Amino acid sequence: MFDERAVTNVTARPRSAAIALGSALFFPHQLGALMTRRALPVVFGTLSGSILFYLITNFADWLVFWNTHTAETLMECFYVAIPFFRNTLASDAIGAAILFGGYEVVC
Repeated sequence: MFDERAVTNVTARPRSAAIALGSALFFPHQLGALMTRRALPVVFGTLSGSILFYLITNFADWLVFWNTHTAETLMECFYVAIPFFRNTLASDAIGAAILFGGYEVVC
């Protein structure tokens, strides 16, 4: 009763998710390279980085871990992740305010 396809599928999934996570962290990093120390680019970079991370990681979660791939399940995947997105957005905003605000105070 051993099915080697099931083992291969389970071990391949974390690698796919790790690739998506790496790309979700790479794109906001590239946005940060474009930012200046003025307030508007920092706010734009923080918001767009959070949104990109939300979209990329949830799409990868839907693609890798969800069994049915329909538009309805994709919207459900995004919907159930909204509380986590709020926390991500809040922590990114607080972190950017502390880092960039602290830099302005020190320098």
